[in-house]
Amino acid sequence: ANAVFDDVDIASGDSLDLDANGVPDECQPDCNGNGQPDTLDIAEGSSTDLWGNGIPDECEPDCDGDGQSDYNQIQVDMDLDLNRNAILAGGIRPHYYCLPVAKRESHRLALREAATSGEGRFFLGTDSAPHPDRAKLQPCGCAGCFTAPNTMSILAHVFEEEDALDRLEAFASLNGAAFYGLPANEDRIRLVKRDVPARYPATITAGKETVTVFDPFFTLFWHLEDS
Repeated sequence: ANAVFDDVDIASGDSLDLDANGVPDECQPDCNGNGQPDTLDIAEGSSTDLWGNGIPDECEPDCDGDGQSDYNQIQVDMDLDLNRNAILAGGIRPHYYCLPVAKRESHRLALREAATSGEGRFFLGTDSAPHPDRAKLQPCGCAGCFTAPNTMSILAHVFEEEDALDRLEAFASLNGAAFYGLPANEDRIRLVKRDVPARYPATITAGKETVTVFDPFFTLFWHLEDS
């Protein structure tokens, strides 16, 4: 608001327009404070924008403080299998309430595509949350789904549907270690598909507490075995 047209500011050199969009740089978002517009950071590749929303990933929410945007660290069991209807359709279902919340079907499909793409930037982050039922079934209940018991069976189901079983090991075990510069875990498991469903408990008991196990809404045929 300097009473001078933007194109005049740019032409005279009083304002920079590094991304050449006709808008002075000082009028554009610069969330990381590096002196150039976010759009230019993304275009040059100095910032990633995995969500495709025009905001550099380093400026996105990072609820667990691990240095990655929540979008990058996919919450696999919840977001690859369900959309927001699982929480809301037919009534509120607290055991499907997680953060980030499940979103539209188009978002679920995009997350599936990313997770099964083979890209090293994507890796397993279950954020499995064994909140007791008494904490979930409240007017302001805890966010999180308890996915630890059946995560690998669910992942095998998803990756098989996407014809990407050959990429499952990297997504679940290798990409995350590489991202953090850590050695891969030497322990191994085996997933075997059988004609009979894998059985997981609907709930588990911890002391006096009951914890509900995540139900993916489909039958699981991939069985987990120690290798």
